[in-house]
Amino acid sequence: MVLDRRLNEIAFQVGVEARHLHGVSGGMQNLIYENTREGTVLRLSTRKRRIKEELIAEQVWLESLNAHGVRVNIPKCFEDGGMVKEISVDQEDFLVTQFEKIPGEVLDPSLPSHWNPEVFEEWGRQTGKLHQFGKTVRLDKFHQKVLKRKGLDRLYRALNERDQWIAEGYKKLISGIEKLPKDDTCYGLVHRDLHHGNIMVLDGGLHIIDTDDFGYSWFAEDIATALYHVNWHGKSVHPEWEGLHMDFLAAFAKGYAGEVPLTDVVMEGIPIFLRKREFFLYNLFHEIWDLQNLEDWQSYTLKQLEDNLKNEKNPIQL
Repeated sequence: MVLDRRLNEIAFQVGVEARHLHGVSGGMQNLIYENTREGTVLRLSTRKRRIKEELIAEQVWLESLNAHGVRVNIPKCFEDGGMVKEISVDQEDFLVTQFEKIPGEVLDPSLPSHWNPEVFEEWGRQTGKLHQFGKTVRLDKFHQKVLKRKGLDRLYRALNERDQWIAEGYKKLISGIEKLPKDDTCYGLVHRDLHHGNIMVLDGGLHIIDTDDFGYSWFAEDIATALYHVNWHGKSVHPEWEGLHMDFLAAFAKGYAGEVPLTDVVMEGIPIFLRKREFFLYNLFHEIWDLQNLEDWQSYTLKQLEDNLKNEKNPIQL
């Protein structure tokens, strides 16, 4: 009943009928609903994580990417012409954005038609297009001061509350990252969460979704995120596939290099951002998992992450 009341309140404030809204699985840091009547997806972002200017910048970025041939989820205006709605539900403030629904399937490691070198190459091609655009845009157009450090300070504070040793390791890693080159061969607007769960397969093509973490970073971060999750999830589904991570990287690099040069600086940054990904996941899993009732694989994962972080181990040997 509480969920029904919450859904009704969301529908009323957004201006749609509740019977057309259906919760969508996923969305670890947002509330996601499908509007079946309009063929759109609604995303509710808490004001604790986002500000309106960030979401407007995201939508401008997506429209620009689409105009430059990158397959992304396209933002949609609400009936009043606005791009962001501000609502309050159960004394919590949300910012609501709306996107066209992509009628495809999430990239699935268990499907041979999804998990093969040809798809990996296309993944690299779409990422290369994204980065090619990301290095050519006017920075002030995308609220550089708002976005370029988004998430860094917040993650450090969260880690510090859990384990000061790990938090200091993160601080040390970020200090090293900030010394990396920042020219347009390796740095610009990127997705920052480009794992397979944020890629849809439609008519043989790949579409990039879930872009609310986008911001200024090194191109290596998107490649490292993709590689990390291919290695982790892919190995769990295909334990017999020896060298999966290298096969992925070779095919991905082929597609990527066809759109934008894959420089030595980008390649050398991948191991650094593999480690950064583990700091993010360590904190995320502590936030969303029931730590008192962990399954065996969850306990193992947290122990492995903690060991890697405290001993500065790289999760993948390249």
